[in-house]
Amino acid sequence: MRRRVDECLSTMRKEWMQSNDVALIQSFPRLEEGVWTETGAERVSYVQLYQWHQELLGVLKDKEKEEQERTVVVGINLTPFSMEETAMMLLVAEQRRWIYVALDVQLPVARQLALLQSSEAQCLVTTVDSPLATYLVDKAGEAVKMEIVDDEMSPFLPVQVGTPLSTFFSTGLEEAACDTDCRQRYDQSIDAPMYILFTSGTTGKAKRVLGSRRGAWTRLVWMWNMYPFATLKDGKSSERVLRATRLSFVDSVWEILGAFLQRVPLVHVQPPRHQGEGIRHCSTTSVVLDDSTRFLKVIQREHVTRFTAVPSVLDVFLLQTTEIERKSCLAGLRYVLSSGESLPFQVLRRLTASSPSVTILNLYGKFFAYLLQSTTWSHY
Repeated sequence: MRRRVDECLSTMRKEWMQSNDVALIQSFPRLEEGVWTETGAERVSYVQLYQWHQELLGVLKDKEKEEQERTVVVGINLTPFSMEETAMMLLVAEQRRWIYVALDVQLPVARQLALLQSSEAQCLVTTVDSPLATYLVDKAGEAVKMEIVDDEMSPFLPVQVGTPLSTFFSTGLEEAACDTDCRQRYDQSIDAPMYILFTSGTTGKAKRVLGSRRGAWTRLVWMWNMYPFATLKDGKSSERVLRATRLSFVDSVWEILGAFLQRVPLVHVQPPRHQGEGIRHCSTTSVVLDDSTRFLKVIQREHVTRFTAVPSVLDVFLLQTTEIERKSCLAGLRYVLSSGESLPFQVLRRLTASSPSVTILNLYGKFFAYLLQSTTWSHY
């Protein structure tokens, strides 16, 4: 197992270096050591992550061979904030010619289809009871093959992989999905793309944003240098990052890769995980607001040091909790990353009143900006 893990790690390093022209993973976590994510009751090791990745690769690699020179776009349609969603994002990130597009399971099926077609996704990874998968099978029949990946010994819940989606969209069965002028071919002339995100569409039609590996790397290095993770004498990280950002938001790139590549455990707040519970029963709207009391307890119990939230969520969070609760539970918090909206001064003032030692990073506007510009308010 150690040799296989080292070979996998070596491949991941080489592919990231080729994509970014930079030695990305000098401190990449060794896959057979430590814990990559925690859910309170469950601890998932790098070995378990590696094994799950190998099972999925056995299915997805066949599609990559069919595409030959084309980049493979993978739709990720899994339970929000789940271990499976995080692990799938990491799997796509390690494959140099793969791109992921996040499809929120809480969106209407018609909207999910539109995003799939607009991004020209060839593969879909979704839950076993996915309404989107059911729709595809009902409409396309044998044109789309769904295969379930399930290992009873794995901590990961079963998922199903659907291919080839291009067959479904080319048949004309789904005419309402998206205008044909939205389509784009992703070839190697693009600067090593890694993900496709969509704007909210508040100013009209939602627009696609293609994120490159080079851009992701730039953000990672900037954060690692400016706000490095604290380490213990044995070299292990003393920090923990809370997975609190939807995969369809750009902040999830830093939240997941920033922690994983620095060997920092990711803490997942999840509902009870039973095989019989699907996305209808396990869906989380907001890690912070669904149960603010539980959120505080998780931060305190798991010694979380960083989390990300938009200002409006922080505002409601401050209303739902008392200053006494925040002072007690957020004592070990080091950073709060505020993004997606402008940060009102009153929210900043109320948050720092209960957590005076926290550093709040105001990263508003980076999704639309070519260069990341940020301001920092530090309170000591």
